Amino acid sequence: DTRRCELRKQGLRIRLRHQASQLLSFLLKAPGRIRTREELRHQLWPATTFVNFDHSINKAVHELRE
Repeated sequence: DTRRCELRKQGLRIRLRHQASQLLSFLLKAPGRIRTREELRHQLWPATTFVNFDHSINKAVHELRE
């Protein structure tokens, strides 16, 4: 559920951080397509955001892999 930032795994409800939920939603729109970090950055954060994007992307991917 992208509105609630939740997914279900083996019947259990798992709450995701906003970036992880947005990342999963973005990746599922084109299964099998390789996305660049630049594409992810543009999709997940506004142009005016100044954060360590690589760290934030790595953290979101790690959260989804758990």
